[in-house]
Amino acid sequence: MRGEHVVVLDASTIVDTFSLAAFFALLFVTAQNGECECEPVEAPRVFDADLINVQQYARSILRRIEEREYVVKEWEYIELVLHQAKILDKVPKEQRGPLHGVAVGIKDVIYTKGDDTSSPLQILVLNRSDVPTQYGSSIYCGYQPNLDSSAVAILRAAVGSSAGSAAAVTDMQVPFSIGVQSGGSIIRPASYIGIFARKPSHNNISTAGQARSSNKFDTTGSFARSIQDLELLAAVFDIDDDESPNEVALEDMSVAKIKTPMVVFGKNGVKVEEVSLPSPIDDARVLAHLHTAIMSGEAQVALLSEYRMHKHKLTPDICGIVEDANGITQKERLNATDLLSSMRPGLDELAKKYLVIVAPSTVDEAPLGLGDIGSPVFNTLWTGSHVPVINIPACFGANGLPVGISLVAARNHDQHLLKMAQGIE
Repeated sequence: MRGEHVVVLDASTIVDTFSLAAFFALLFVTAQNGECECEPVEAPRVFDADLINVQQYARSILRRIEEREYVVKEWEYIELVLHQAKILDKVPKEQRGPLHGVAVGIKDVIYTKGDDTSSPLQILVLNRSDVPTQYGSSIYCGYQPNLDSSAVAILRAAVGSSAGSAAAVTDMQVPFSIGVQSGGSIIRPASYIGIFARKPSHNNISTAGQARSSNKFDTTGSFARSIQDLELLAAVFDIDDDESPNEVALEDMSVAKIKTPMVVFGKNGVKVEEVSLPSPIDDARVLAHLHTAIMSGEAQVALLSEYRMHKHKLTPDICGIVEDANGITQKERLNATDLLSSMRPGLDELAKKYLVIVAPSTVDEAPLGLGDIGSPVFNTLWTGSHVPVINIPACFGANGLPVGISLVAARNHDQHLLKMAQGIE
């Protein structure tokens, strides 16, 4: 398997095998010069009404990909897309899944069924040649793209190991994409690129069927162009809270803010209270150490096989993890794991006092150059705490690039957070 994936499939076709890609359907649909553009939530009705079929939809996707190849490079298995679309058009309407007929970008580390992979459903694979990496992911190898200026404008913003997934959504090549966050690889690029993204509570989506780097941190999430689309994906994954969330008007919200200007909320009558995080997670250096200690230990185990077989393909940083270049002891890792675990209930209690916590998604807009992926300092706390996070585009930086804010709730309050995000959007 190499690179990001796009899949066209029917949810009902996967029964006994796992596939993140197996549940999605739909892009855009509005006939315009032969192109198909429609919101994901509208696509099932459009297909059922025979206003457009999956083959027409798929051709439109492929045209967009061909036109914009310089932005998100080398989608593979293109020849399979129309074949699969033809099969889906023959599925009787009463047998179609709730998200019949789709295109979704899938991050490279997620296994899909196909010629080069070992588990379910693959149609279109993106091999990011602008990020020459093992598994196509920039966490494995150096980030050394050779792109023209129009591609740089997008990819400068879409940095991180899920960069391709983010760029494909913002460039209108797919309506959804799936990424994986172990530090900030979903929320950070979404902030930089000006799209919506969701990191659910840890373990709310199974990581079976993907290459893991950290069992304690790896979280499968999604990119989209609206909160409604994120809600659609959450429903497909059957993510529920213990209690059904209520809709809350913006002016009735109580918001805890963490070191970020919340002018927009104040103007709309939202009750905003600045809060401090409990010690020691209020110290960025402590958080960085905890994350590094835990992540490096688990990544050392996860990457050992790759290191032994393909050391020459890995970056010095990755080799250093396996070789324990940080010199972190097993005792330090155990202490870090125990300390971070003990912090989670306190953060949950803080979050439950408010309808939502609001914090920066990134330090600033995307950094200059394609070699700098930015700092995950505003992401690792939430990743390590296992809480759900949604990035919402908020404003623009000094260079005119987007900057997002993170909406945060207590663990397993994912549907509640989606409702809050919908009210704020």
